[in-house]
Amino acid sequence: GGGSNREHLYTDTEMFSVQDVAGIQSGELASVLRLCIDVCEKHITSCLVCSGRGFICEICKDKRPVYPYNLDSTSQCGDCFTVFHSTCAKTLVQCPRCERISSRELNSLITETKLRRELRETD
Repeated sequence: GGGSNREHLYTDTEMFSVQDVAGIQSGELASVLRLCIDVCEKHITSCLVCSGRGFICEICKDKRPVYPYNLDSTSQCGDCFTVFHSTCAKTLVQCPRCERISSRELNSLITETKLRRELRETD
């Protein structure tokens, strides 16, 4: 019972034991997975390193971190993987981080082009 001898549920999310499969019908697997999720969430929120891996929603700027595993309340950019509150993400036209990255790339290209022109003019 419990999470004993079921380390594979934490380390390999695509591997299930015969015991796990048998527990689907009885509901035991759902209970064990709920326990695993609770243990992981408690660790993430109390561990300085793991809690620091959360994202600050760039739209509302709420200081409480959002995590991609909160599937019911978060959305994630498919390009840069930044995480937002789902309600905030509904207002997005473009991801702010992707916008910054594009802007930097464009500014870099403009600077490079100007330098090339200046070099040609001095030749």
